[in-house]
Amino acid sequence: MATTTTQLLLKLGLLLLALASQPSPSQQSQAFFEIWLGQNSMQYGTPTMDTPSIAGDIVAANATAVHAAVDPAGGGKQYRTIADALAAVPDANNTRRYVFRLKPGQVFREKVAVGEGKRYVTFESDPANPAVVVWNNTAATPGKDGKPLGAAGSATVAIEASNFIANGVVFKVLPSPSLRFHNS
Repeated sequence: MATTTTQLLLKLGLLLLALASQPSPSQQSQAFFEIWLGQNSMQYGTPTMDTPSIAGDIVAANATAVHAAVDPAGGGKQYRTIADALAAVPDANNTRRYVFRLKPGQVFREKVAVGEGKRYVTFESDPANPAVVVWNNTAATPGKDGKPLGAAGSATVAIEASNFIANGVVFKVLPSPSLRFHNS
């Protein structure tokens, strides 16, 4: 009996030691994302007859990426809002990827629009503790002209630019309490 218990405890200890030596899920997710991005960049790095000409641009944009943090607390080379970060991206002829690291676990209460000229933008956060981008418009919300925004106008995030990437970020529409449906 004592031998069986000792063996069981030894096996359990080895299992715990093996699990402790593994990277955390968020580290694994980040590593997977970087591998995926690299593989996709390589896929477009070798032009063929049917490869679009933009493929080489993607590789060049990724190779010269600009990295910055977005944190409402600010400080250092950080932006306080996603809108502030996007304002740093050139509107036309942008040739670099802009990678904005959104503070993990942070809720960003803002409506985000990545315009057509702001190509090569990436939002990333920790998939295990994602940043959340939330806004409270609905299709019935009145716009500046007093008319309902409609489905497209009520989006929390609108992406018109090419080559946009988001990883580990949650985009959410959270209508105001007066507009939510209630079950009776």
